[in-house]
Amino acid sequence: MIRKNHKPAFCDENPIDCHFDVKSYPAGTTVHNNDTNIIYLIFCMKGHARITSTFFHDEILCAGEVMFVPHGSEYSGVALSDVTLLVHKFNNTVCQTENCILSYLYSHKNIDSKIYCCQRRT
Repeated sequence: MIRKNHKPAFCDENPIDCHFDVKSYPAGTTVHNNDTNIIYLIFCMKGHARITSTFFHDEILCAGEVMFVPHGSEYSGVALSDVTLLVHKFNNTVCQTENCILSYLYSHKNIDSKIYCCQRRT
């Protein structure tokens, strides 16, 4: 199931080129980015994936974790289990990330102590 251009309730921004995609992939599926001019924030909602890019190799992304993929980076990923991702695609001219996915992640604690979580400092 893929839902395109889904704007989560936690995002107050509404720029034209700011997209949230909720994507689900069965185990074994391979994907890659099509546009290296876009910045990606990938939040793993469920499952595990292995991601490789021109800047890092074989990083494991687990449920509750977020990965930043800068523009200019080609990347590919393999679903190690059934995985659901919230993918935020943007560029610095149209989106202030602190007002959208990062704000959401900072404000929600994960109850699994084995997963890294952070808090916004004021």
